[in-house]
Amino acid sequence: ADYARTQGWSKAQVDNALFKKYDHDRLQKSNYDRYSIMHYSVSNKHTIGDYSVGWNTKLSNMDMAFVGEIYPFSNTSSHVYPSNLATGWYGIPFSKVDAALNYPGGRCYIFSGDKYVRWDHDNKAYLTAKSIQNNWEGVTFSKIDAAFYWKPNNKVYFFSGSKYIRYDVSSAKADANYPRDIVSNWGSGDMFNNIDAALPWDENKIYFFKDRKYVRFDFNENVVDEGYPRELNHKTWGKVSFDHIDAIVPWESPVLYLFNGSQYHRFDIEKNEAY
Repeated sequence: ADYARTQGWSKAQVDNALFKKYDHDRLQKSNYDRYSIMHYSVSNKHTIGDYSVGWNTKLSNMDMAFVGEIYPFSNTSSHVYPSNLATGWYGIPFSKVDAALNYPGGRCYIFSGDKYVRWDHDNKAYLTAKSIQNNWEGVTFSKIDAAFYWKPNNKVYFFSGSKYIRYDVSSAKADANYPRDIVSNWGSGDMFNNIDAALPWDENKIYFFKDRKYVRFDFNENVVDEGYPRELNHKTWGKVSFDHIDAIVPWESPVLYLFNGSQYHRFDIEKNEAY
């Protein structure tokens, strides 16, 4: 009815344009990618529930990976193509990852929107999404932008917008007098106002990511190291194709997982390259 009113289409024209599918054996195709430049826009008023897709105006990571499969680069390419979250993390109920947290006991927590799931290092997954606020006592954020566990003090740090909360693992609740301001407490003016991702590197250094930049932070001195921020690219983070990182988490050494939209990279910190 909407297309009849706005476009003058008949029902047959709407069915043909929106719902008729090509035979699979006629297609060269990737997995579904809502960020693809080939995706039609989808209006929220045409869907059940809260779902829409805007006009995608640039190549997604999966677009570039798919083009690379059809017109491959040489084996000496400086990029590695990312994997699909839905297939690589099978059963995960999220289309993207906002934050990821490596926790004591071989547990990994993955956050998206106001929910989270748990994925253990032995590949046992607890994939029923739970509420952040109902299960992390004292964590009042409705969405987590970044998180990391800091082994020296047995604390978890949650970041959302311009604020952060320190969470005590032993007592399983947030410390008193939080949230606090990020910039005022993390290296003053040299720190990002808000954070996309955080990575504890050793017992003194932490990497923080924002858009196309990242800094290395000295926890003991409470300063951003000299020479930062730096540009995130395939040279500074070997062969990574992402132009920004939504979440990053250490797995079993030497592996990291880097998330961007519906995709992820595995990263070998010993070789300093994605694979």
